[in-house]
Amino acid sequence: MVLFPNTDITIYNRYFDKIESLDKYQRTVIKKVNWSSKRKLVIGKTVGDKGATVTRVTTIIVDKLDNYISPKQFKKVPDADRVNYFTFGVGDKIVKGNIDFEVTDINELNKNYDDVVTLTAANPLSHHWEVEAE
Repeated sequence: MVLFPNTDITIYNRYFDKIESLDKYQRTVIKKVNWSSKRKLVIGKTVGDKGATVTRVTTIIVDKLDNYISPKQFKKVPDADRVNYFTFGVGDKIVKGNIDFEVTDINELNKNYDDVVTLTAANPLSHHWEVEAE
């Protein structure tokens, strides 16, 4: 169990709808997680980049849940069954809070909500996940 839960999150998992031939996003609310953000100085992030940038790094601690499946499995799940699962896929969007907003255009999240991050890594630990996002 997460020791210091301080919020709920809403994750938007991207998947490809074969019938409509476009990317769609499935919304899943995960309750009682620990959300922690800090600013991080990044120096020379790319070749030829001589400057320094400041970015916000977010770490989210999530209890392991039975309806989690790997990103590769999530892509293979039939559309009708997908609502029963979620994943931590690189590039998926996470919003702080319990968000009741179905996405048709992912850019709408940034326009409508303050704490929107993009998942960059997920590390399984013994009883929980450590999710990193920017």
